Amino acid sequence: MPNYAADPKGEVIPLTRTCGWPTRAPGDATGRILRRPYNYDNGVDQNGKPGGRLIFVSFQQDIARQFEATQTRLVDEPLVDYIQPYGGGYFLALPGVRDGSDWLAGRC
Repeated sequence: MPNYAADPKGEVIPLTRTCGWPTRAPGDATGRILRRPYNYDNGVDQNGKPGGRLIFVSFQQDIARQFEATQTRLVDEPLVDYIQPYGGGYFLALPGVRDGSDWLAGRC
């Protein structure tokens, strides 16, 4: 895991790199997300084109403030010409129970 706190100006991991800047808004830690890519290989198609794919999973508290803001920062990212998303969804988890006086989703 990159140590972004040790490289706030992007001197080691340039802010222009996909792993460098989308998840860290300059000067704003509230937009950070926990993200994890899962690569898999689907073989080759009938034309010999590789079928490598990526499943992207992220965890955040606020979809608009964190995930959508990250996606907005990726608009002019150089790899956008090579990436073609074709599916997705939002899966929401309710807050847990803190103690005996709390209940599931009691803080929503």
